[in-house]
Amino acid sequence: MDMMLIGGMVAVFSALPGLGLGLALLIGKWRPASLANARDPDRMRIALGIYLMAVDALVLLLGIGVMVLPKVLVLALVPFAVGAVVLVSTLGMLPLLRAARA
Repeated sequence: MDMMLIGGMVAVFSALPGLGLGLALLIGKWRPASLANARDPDRMRIALGIYLMAVDALVLLLGIGVMVLPKVLVLALVPFAVGAVVLVSTLGMLPLLRAARA
């Protein structure tokens, strides 16, 4: 099996649980007790759900791209895609911090 296919499958399968948890947070089916300490638990829950969905959607797209695109293109784009995931992960913390102390 090709290493690019294996790497893409690992990225896709690692993103699926986060997407599920983010969706459960957004629709209110999961309300973690740890969020009860926030001043506005519902705002914190929604911000966390959006954060999980955004980061894991990028990881999912990265995995699909690694599996589908040609190897030459993947090798050129992966550093930028990983940078985008890191940037969204870092900037996504700002709404969480605001919701925690709002």
